[in-house]
Parts: sequence; C-alpha cells; structure tokens
Amino acid sequence: MTENEVVWKPVIGYENLYEVSNSGKIRSRKAELLPYKRGRGYLSVKLCNANGQKSLTVHRLVAIAFCDKPNGYDCVNHINGNKEDNRAENLEWCTNTENVRHAFLNGLNTRSERPVIRTDTKERFRSTSEAARSIGVPPREVIRCCRRQRGSINGIIFDYESSTVTNRWRGQPQDGEGK
Repeated sequence: MTENEVVWKPVIGYENLYEVSNSGKIRSRKAELLPYKRGRGYLSVKLCNANGQKSLTVHRLVAIAFCDKPNGYDCVNHINGNKEDNRAENLEWCTNTENVRHAFLNGLNTRSERPVIRTDTKERFRSTSEAARSIGVPPREVIRCCRRQRGSINGIIFDYESSTVTNRWRGQPQDGEGK
C-alpha cells in the first residue's frame, strides 16, 4: 500500500452494504455518503440494515476498521484536533482521560474553564471547580450561584468574570470597579 492509496473495508455490522476508507469516506454499494455534523461537531452518517437505521460517527467507523485498539481504550482521538479530518493516520484510540487531557493541552476544550470571581474579596478563580474547592462545596453549587439560581453559598457570592465586576443585585460596579 502506498502512502496516498485509498483502501476500502467493509463496515462491521453492515458488510455487503457499506464500506469505510482510510481517507475517512463512507460509501454504500451505490454511492459515497454525505456526512452531516452532529451537535458537538463530529461528522456522522446514517447506515441502514435489516435492524433499521443508525447514526454513527465517521471517525469511529474509520478507527474500528484501520486503527489498532488496545484493551481499555474506548475513545477515538483526532490527533490534529480537527473533528472533520477523519483520515486513519489522524486517529488514535485512547482513554477518556487521555482524550480530555489532549483537548485541554491543545486548546480544543475551552467550555469547561470559565473564570469566576468571588465578589466579596475580588478573588479570581480559573473555573467553577477551583472556586468550589476553595470553600469546600461541589462545583454545581458555584455554577448555580453564577447563573443566579441561588443567592449565595454560606453568604459568599460568586459570579462569572466579565470586563467589570458588577453588583448583580443593583447592576452597579462594585467598590470602584469599572470607573
């Protein structure tokens, strides 16, 4: 097999119906399938067999067919971080922990860290988890406070960081902030 050679293999569970290529394409006996984006940005295709229709992610189909899977490795990682690059050479099996670590180290997962301010001390935390650890409560309680679903946690108010720290009860900048 040459470096740029496209290789097709049957999709497991859909043999004689669909094939997957090492270049990240899926085809039926009639034509190449056009993938669509799922909510988290992964490309998927709908495959049909005698058991009905199922939506499957392209990267998992490619990895199952072309990447060796070590025991205990259930996640497929896009090495270059591009969820649309489903070439076999860009995919690797990993643990969930490794997948999350890869996303953070490469700046691919920014949703989980949203800076938080403790309003009475102006102390800044990188995340709700860090703020929660500082006062010994579960992160969900800090999230509820920041979302204004609860007033305070033992008299302590947290808020998501913004360009100015405002008193959310009065809509006014606090203690000289924002002047």
